[in-house]
Amino acid sequence: MNQYISKTLTSFAMAFAALAAHGQDEGPLMKNTQPLCIGRYLVDIPVDSEPWGKSFNYVGNKFTVNLATADEAEKAYEKKRSELMSPKSDNYIHKEVKLKSGGIIAVRPKDYQGFHGEEIGFDIFGYAWEGKQYIVKHGASVDKLDRAFSSVQRVLNNMRRLKPKEVPSDHGFCITGAFIPGPPQEVDQYEYAYMSFRPRSNPDVLITISTETHYKKEEKSLLERKPSAGLLSLFSGDLWRIKHLRSGKRNVKDMPGEEVMDAIKTDNGGISHVARWETEGQLGTATHPMIVVELETAAKAGQVEYANSSLNNEQAMALFDAVVNSVRLRPISQ
Repeated sequence: MNQYISKTLTSFAMAFAALAAHGQDEGPLMKNTQPLCIGRYLVDIPVDSEPWGKSFNYVGNKFTVNLATADEAEKAYEKKRSELMSPKSDNYIHKEVKLKSGGIIAVRPKDYQGFHGEEIGFDIFGYAWEGKQYIVKHGASVDKLDRAFSSVQRVLNNMRRLKPKEVPSDHGFCITGAFIPGPPQEVDQYEYAYMSFRPRSNPDVLITISTETHYKKEEKSLLERKPSAGLLSLFSGDLWRIKHLRSGKRNVKDMPGEEVMDAIKTDNGGISHVARWETEGQLGTATHPMIVVELETAAKAGQVEYANSSLNNEQAMALFDAVVNSVRLRPISQ
C-alpha cells in the first residue's frame, strides 16, 4: 500500500511538472522553424522537417500529390487515357477536357446498369502539373455529372504553384506545394487537409496536423474520450506502463481546445510519447475549421522501428507546446 501511494504521488508530481512545462523553453527542434500552410491555417514546424504523409479533399475533389516532372505527369495522363480507350477496358470515356498540362476525364463502366437496374454514376479524374503531379478524383451521380466535372475543372484551372516558403495572403486553401485561391463558394463547403512530418535530426518523431470542416459537435470531447490510466492498466498488464503527463483544457489564441499527452513504456523498456490537441473550430464554417495537432515519438517509420524516443519527457512536451502554440488562421489581406 505504501508503495502504491508513493507511485501515486510521483505521478501527481509529474503532472504538475508537465503543467509548468507550458511556459518552458521551446526545445532544440523548434529553434529554427518554418511556417506550414495547411488548409486555411498556418502552423510552425521544425525547418528540417521532411514530409511523411498527406491527404486532401477540397469540395469533394480528392487529391493525390506526387513528385514528378512535367513530362512524367503528362505521360501518366496519356497512359490513363490509353488504358480507358483500350477495347479490354471495362470503362469508357464519357467526357474529356484537355488542360495546359494533363486533362480531365469522366469515366463510366461500359455496363452501367446496377443489380437493380439503376444507373451507375461516373468517376472523374483530373491530371495537372504545378511543380508536382496532382491527380484529382471526384465521384458523381448521373444527374450531377456536369456540376462535378465543372468543379474539378475550376479547381485545376485556378490552382497555382506555391513558391518555397511562400505564405499566401489572399483567401484560399493550401495543399502540398500548391494553393487553390478564393473564398468558399458555400459557407459550409467541405475541406480536409492532412500532413505529417519527421524532422531529419529526429526521425523517430512524427508530427501530424489535420484540419476539416466540422458539421456536428462531437458527442464526447477529447478529454471525455480519453481513458483513464487505471482502465488502460487492465489491458496493459502494467499499472505504470502508461503515464499521463498532461490532460486538460488548453486555449490557443482565441481557439478553445483540449489536450492529452502520455508517456508509454515500450515492450523493450524504452519510452514513446503520444500527444493530441484539438479545437472544434466553428461548426459548419469552412473558414474556421476544426484542427488537430498530434505528436508521437519512437514512431515506426515503414519497416524501421525505434526502440526508444529520441526526446525525453521535457523535450517532447516542449516540442508539442511550440507546435500547438503556433497554430493560427492564415491572415488575409483586405
